[in-house]
Amino acid sequence: MQFNAIAIFFLLSTIARLVFAIPVPDQSVHRPNKLIVYNPSIKPDSIGSTWVRGSTHTVAWETSDLPEEEKNGTATLLLGRLENGSENLDVYYPLATNVPLSDGQVTIKVPKHCEPKSNYIIALLGDSGNISNMFSII
Repeated sequence: MQFNAIAIFFLLSTIARLVFAIPVPDQSVHRPNKLIVYNPSIKPDSIGSTWVRGSTHTVAWETSDLPEEEKNGTATLLLGRLENGSENLDVYYPLATNVPLSDGQVTIKVPKHCEPKSNYIIALLGDSGNISNMFSII
């Protein structure tokens, strides 16, 4: 009985030393010095008021205030519809992906499956997001 108690004591003390010997990574090394959030505005004149299904359009956004840290950043453009305070973004069929933010524009094709409506928007998503003014698709 005494042997079992001694063996259990040494086993538990060995496990405790192993657990406390595991190095804990320095969390400050992995944190950025500051959080960069770039929220480029979509140029209203690049949207217009009416798009035709199947047509192509160039969507442009502001790059004059692009931070140096975002020069190599990319964005995704999504089509959405403003309804009941929600953007209803079509994440399954992006209009464009991996678009360099520094380009300031991308040419997209309006999906043919869009229902004719007047509450469409374009969302430009990078590390943040911004939406366009509403427009129609016919």
